[in-house]
Amino acid sequence: MGMHYDDTSGDDRDFTTIIYLNTEYREDFEGLLKFYYPNFGIVADGSKINGGPMGEYSIEPSYLNVVVMNHRINDNVAGLIRHEVTKNSNSKNRYSVYTTYRKK
Repeated sequence: MGMHYDDTSGDDRDFTTIIYLNTEYREDFEGLLKFYYPNFGIVADGSKINGGPMGEYSIEPSYLNVVVMNHRINDNVAGLIRHEVTKNSNSKNRYSVYTTYRKK
């Protein structure tokens, strides 16, 4: 999944949850969920996205890792953080459960 935003301004999502179910995950399989965030001019490795310095946080798709994005705090700041899923370099499928939650 390429780099994108989760713009939830047009819907009523409160949370997005991902639970990974990959019991045989190894680091060399890749398939990471990567979040890119502004680091306000501090660049340790020289990486930049669209001309601005960016920080990066990766989550491995290993068994029972859970990601929860809260779309209702701080004016949907979670929906404004660019993220992507890197290519899975293993021939086996990757498994996860994805759902959204709406209080309404």
